[in-house]
Amino acid sequence: MNYRNLLMPLVAFSVLPLFSCSQPASQDSGSASKVSINGTTEDGYVSGGIVWHDINNNRNLDSGEPYAITDEEGYFSRSRTGTNYCASDATDEDKRYCLKINAVSGVSSSAIIRLQKGIDIISGEPFNGSISMKISIDKDGNVDHVVATPVTAMLANMTDEQITEFAKREGMDVSDLYSDFQDFVFTGANATSKQVKLVKAALQVHKSVELANTLFKQRYTIIGEAKVPADASDFVYQAITDAFMAYTGKNGDKTLSTFMENVTS
Repeated sequence: MNYRNLLMPLVAFSVLPLFSCSQPASQDSGSASKVSINGTTEDGYVSGGIVWHDINNNRNLDSGEPYAITDEEGYFSRSRTGTNYCASDATDEDKRYCLKINAVSGVSSSAIIRLQKGIDIISGEPFNGSISMKISIDKDGNVDHVVATPVTAMLANMTDEQITEFAKREGMDVSDLYSDFQDFVFTGANATSKQVKLVKAALQVHKSVELANTLFKQRYTIIGEAKVPADASDFVYQAITDAFMAYTGKNGDKTLSTFMENVTS
């Protein structure tokens, strides 16, 4: 398969938004309270990554946007063993891993959380690119444990209707799309063949995004300069997601696995 031939049209299509100017982060609302977001980052697990609330959705960590560092196991706000990095008595070291964002009391809302940089724990290689997730905050300020995966990076670029359609294509519930896939891929725990096929296809998408991101940086040296996102991954995820949602299927099969087989064969 020739990924370069596949990705170059996506690069040409999705590079356009990079050249629009970034906008400053919006100001906090007056009745906002702080909500801690605890989660895990995956492409493997990514340690030492920067995870932040992209308030203005411009793919950049701007001044005033809350951020944290992922711990040595790829967790933030709460460790794998349950240590609360956001506790009032947390050490200064632990507070580096605490991500808190603003939420308005009594109002349900959503937020885009992004990850860049860090080290892939499994391979030991630098994490190249970015992964996003769209989280929901209920009116009481509660947020479930969130896991940033290549699947959530696709979901962050979908409408609610498209997310429902995605789950239907995969024969899953919407909640399944937000699973911690690494658990069953590496341990076999609670795995179904549908889930394994999905995560393998999603990881293939991410590797394609990584390659496209490398091509971006080689071709467009403006990336990373002032007011231009430092990383093009999300734009490529958007292009691949749009192509996937427009995919008409093969013999009635419109899963991500079949889509990736089609575009890379």
